[in-house]
Amino acid sequence: MTLVTNDLTYGWAKYIVDPTLGKGTHQTIAEAMAVAVSGDTVAIRPSTYTEDFTIPAGVDVVGLPTRKGSSQTKIVGKVTYTGTGQASLVNLSLTTNGDYAVSLSGTNAGSLFLKNCYLRAEDNDCVLNNNTNASIQLWECITSQASTYAMFTCSAGNIIANYCQTFNSGGTVAPSTCAGVDLAFRYCEINFPLTCSSSGMVEVLYCRMPLGSLNLTCVTTAGTGVSRILQSELDSGTASCISVGTGTEIFCDESLIISNNTNAITGAGTIRYNCTFRGSSRLVNTTTKINHAMNTGTISFTNGSSYIGSEMTTTQWGTLYYDGTKVVNGAVGTSGQVWTSNGPSSAPTFQDASGGGMTWTEVTGTSQSASVNNGYVANNASQVVVTLPATASIGDEVEINGKGAGGWRLAQNSGQTIHYLSTDSTTGVGGYIESTQRYNCIKVRCITANTDWVVVLPTGNLDIV
Repeated sequence: MTLVTNDLTYGWAKYIVDPTLGKGTHQTIAEAMAVAVSGDTVAIRPSTYTEDFTIPAGVDVVGLPTRKGSSQTKIVGKVTYTGTGQASLVNLSLTTNGDYAVSLSGTNAGSLFLKNCYLRAEDNDCVLNNNTNASIQLWECITSQASTYAMFTCSAGNIIANYCQTFNSGGTVAPSTCAGVDLAFRYCEINFPLTCSSSGMVEVLYCRMPLGSLNLTCVTTAGTGVSRILQSELDSGTASCISVGTGTEIFCDESLIISNNTNAITGAGTIRYNCTFRGSSRLVNTTTKINHAMNTGTISFTNGSSYIGSEMTTTQWGTLYYDGTKVVNGAVGTSGQVWTSNGPSSAPTFQDASGGGMTWTEVTGTSQSASVNNGYVANNASQVVVTLPATASIGDEVEINGKGAGGWRLAQNSGQTIHYLSTDSTTGVGGYIESTQRYNCIKVRCITANTDWVVVLPTGNLDIV
């Protein structure tokens, strides 16, 4: 950079604005804009300039730093751009004065760049794009707004903020709105809600929206636009985090959704999401929802409910299984039953536990007819006679634990035999095996359907007849 000793010239700036007569080429910014042409740079010395002006096409307006290195160049008024091509505002503080601080209008294809600027919405909405063919881009800017005024209004065209920090005052905050093409934020902290309507869309990419203390919905869509949220953190407190309007669609991927509302994401539109949820709510109750993480789309159950991604639209208790053509919600079993396969081409069902599952009964009388896969505690001063089940399948079991002083006997039905090591009981009702001590135990397992049982768990000495 070349600095000429004359106060009126910087090597890179054709015009210099200073409110003190003789310190610059012009005393007001509007005067400099009246003579600047495309390719010119206008330097603004630190001061407060209360005025409105229009930037010519292709002109750059730069606020000069103080000797301490910070920019104290403040513009209180309206900056308008209607030109073709690019113009820029750099190192400036821009504050509303009963109108927008920055406004794009007309129909020319133009772009206005703001870099390292401080925008303040004190008595009016702050930034407006009303030109379908134009865009406003902000880089490394800071914004603040009073509660009743919006920071951005995108009535047409685009507004794109990159690496920006936003602040607000008050318990409620006016949303920034988009009815144009795109209201986009990238690598920003956004402290106000975003809404869109008509064909407008909202983009929140790699951002934070910490609105939990204000209990405000972060993103609300209406109209027909398709919006996107990617790798961002949205916190809405007791409000729903996202509201998807009828006819709109939102892609929300790899983002953290924080909400304590009944519905974290709500609305009558379509949400396509792959999100992590925190807070008390994980419910997504939009009319159409597609969970990218599950990649299942919508699955209809035979009982009439539906399953979409990881959410049930109605509460249904049961166990899911695939019958070869569709997902089915199996009926609920009773307590203690287990989900059991019934072989190929047959639906699984809940059944009484078999094999390792035992239902236990304390027998205080002197006789008991046993059921398969049941255990019995023999508790009587006289001998308790437990008779084997007349019908049993291979693998079915019966178990007896001694408790009472009378001990127990395991009796047989006609045609049945008990095998104990190398000894077999007498076949039929005359055969049995019994305890010799009070706390003897036994477990027998059916090895031939209905007729043959083998002792698999004896404790103590047992008598077999």
